[in-house]
Amino acid sequence: MIKYIFVPFLLFFMSGIVHAGQPTDEQLDKFFELKGAPAAYESAVRSIYAPIVSMMKAGNLRVKDKEGLDAGAAQVKETFSWQKVKPDIYNFYKTHYTDKELDSYIKTMSRREYKAMAEKETSLLSDYDLMIQSVTMKNILELVIRIEMGKALKK
Repeated sequence: MIKYIFVPFLLFFMSGIVHAGQPTDEQLDKFFELKGAPAAYESAVRSIYAPIVSMMKAGNLRVKDKEGLDAGAAQVKETFSWQKVKPDIYNFYKTHYTDKELDSYIKTMSRREYKAMAEKETSLLSDYDLMIQSVTMKNILELVIRIEMGKALKK
């Protein structure tokens, strides 16, 4: 009697595992769109390199070749663009998530409440960038002061 109940249950359970496939690029596009990932990623990259480039352009770090600096900033932006890292991120998600998991996440993320939260976070990205740039600039200036003070004390 038990085998008549257990075997169908086991087959049902195993069929769910077998049919769980890798997420598709379309699923991942939708998932990351709902997360606001491309904009957030680009924003994070900007907030890291923008203050450094600004300080260098201002001459605070004694960079003489401003054209080279501009070219370097463009290369940093291109190197760390969403489109450049997207294949690696998608491969990571394809390795660690199933299509069914992503479908479930997409369904949850498509709810009105989640969309409202994501829209608010997206609208705050520029303010967040300014805050991160300010903190980064402050930390860089503190570092430069410590280095210069260390040099002065050694003399």
